[in-house]
Amino acid sequence: MCDNIILEIDTKNLISDTKMFFGPEREKNAKRVQLSNILYLPSMQNKILQVKADTTTTGTNVYQTFVVFNDVIILLDRAEEDMVRFKGPSGFFYYFKPVDIDSDVRVSCSCLDFYYRFAVFDDKNKALFGKAPPPYIKKTNRPYVNPFKTPGVCKHTIALINRLKNRKFFSKY
Repeated sequence: MCDNIILEIDTKNLISDTKMFFGPEREKNAKRVQLSNILYLPSMQNKILQVKADTTTTGTNVYQTFVVFNDVIILLDRAEEDMVRFKGPSGFFYYFKPVDIDSDVRVSCSCLDFYYRFAVFDDKNKALFGKAPPPYIKKTNRPYVNPFKTPGVCKHTIALINRLKNRKFFSKY
């Protein structure tokens, strides 16, 4: 068992650990996830950029998926050519330098896979955005869904991160 507490985790390692401990299926299934209502929620004073999306695979269940970055310098004017532009909920355009893929990230998704498999362990590693669920109390003989107790992400979160990657959100990937 892997009980090591990382205390912070970056985007690249969160995805690679998910793939290493849980196989490549989530990454493959992420290609079928549909994203809508993507909101970029900047906090210029706190240097935080939240990205929220509604995600679905089947078209019936819609999940709220979040990816949150700290230490992002957000500006109202483009100071450098390589800055990423996005429209905030206020209608204003904002700019920021692409985020380093090795910078810390916090994630959340309202799907049950994320809730039962990753949320508690993401919280222990300071990678959870929002409130942690109560600890799981085993009631059956089934094996644990996260026997390595490792942080990770669901297919919805991978899909949102891939969309950000395609928008040149990250400085390297």
